[in-house]
Amino acid sequence: MKAVLVRSQAIHVNVHKLARTLARNGYDVKLLVWDRDRTHEKVSKIDSFTAYRFRLKAPYAKIRLVLYLPIWWFYVMAFLWRERPDVIHACDLDTLPPAVFIKLTKKTKLCYTIFDLYGRVYGGPIPLMIRKAVTWAEKVGIGFVDTLFLPSEGRAFHEELGGARIRRVVYIYNTPEDRPDMKLKPKSTPETCIFYAGWIDSFRGVKHMIDAIADLNDVRFVLAGRELEKGTIEYGVAKLSRFEYLGWIPYEEVIKRSIAADILFAFYDPESYYGKYATPNKLFEAMMCGKPIIVSEGAPMSQIVAEENCGIVVPYGDFNAIKDAVLRLKSDPDFSRMLGQNGRKAYDRCYSWKVMEKRLVDAYEEIAPKGGTGALGSSEYDVPE
Repeated sequence: MKAVLVRSQAIHVNVHKLARTLARNGYDVKLLVWDRDRTHEKVSKIDSFTAYRFRLKAPYAKIRLVLYLPIWWFYVMAFLWRERPDVIHACDLDTLPPAVFIKLTKKTKLCYTIFDLYGRVYGGPIPLMIRKAVTWAEKVGIGFVDTLFLPSEGRAFHEELGGARIRRVVYIYNTPEDRPDMKLKPKSTPETCIFYAGWIDSFRGVKHMIDAIADLNDVRFVLAGRELEKGTIEYGVAKLSRFEYLGWIPYEEVIKRSIAADILFAFYDPESYYGKYATPNKLFEAMMCGKPIIVSEGAPMSQIVAEENCGIVVPYGDFNAIKDAVLRLKSDPDFSRMLGQNGRKAYDRCYSWKVMEKRLVDAYEEIAPKGGTGALGSSEYDVPE
């Protein structure tokens, strides 16, 4: 069975993982992405699937992106029309319209993953009416989807999608594949290393960590990722004597750095989109690596951390609480080790990619069995409460 995954970002760990997993389980997989920086080849082989790239320069997380979307949609439709897949797997609203069009014209099965809700994800002064219109459009599109994949069982997603015709929903966490070959190397220095990798903007509280550790001795802050809002890197350089910015690094390097670090963190403003909806990679990466994580309260991830006792929950932006958490982990290695071990046990038990892989493959088998029996799925679906 031929499956085409579509994502509007050229570098996205989770969609590569989906493609690799489906290929490993017998599907003929092609991945179509939008290379907005034009930094990759147009076509390349990645593991056991082929990646195709639409190489048109365009911004990230900017409202003017809407000017480029019609060109992207036309390209996606042409690609899908030519490839004639058995299953289209669209990721986020900026890939859904052309996928729905091909589904209706070619009678193709359609899967849809929501990594980010478009009606909520963009900040700035966007009128509420426009946000509601975008959310309504996503709900309409979901009505044509055979299987909807969500990254969290949290109530926020279902409240936002209330009224949508959801045939079937499957939960696939943003969890990493295990890396048993990556071993922890002995520390060469006594300093405590705090590591963060990801998007860098005001909602993710990187400056809060910088402020909290500014006067702590033997603490090093290593930062990696794309700076969406200018100023954070300069702020870190000015306030911290032990600060290192790596820029954008490959995902394998992210995992290696996470294993080598002593403390990971994930802060999200509870009033922002991410604070209400995000269950980020960073939480499950910490679990997989056996590292304690400091998270902000109010986000779905804080409930997991509390239930699994794998980190410390602090109020968002609370300078003293963050500092106290770092000092406790720094001064009590046994406590820190215990939190990391709890996270790893939780990962193995219910959050590992092996668990998610079975959910993904079972969902595909429901609508597009590789055996080619023609029974492309049942009309009965589990509708979320």
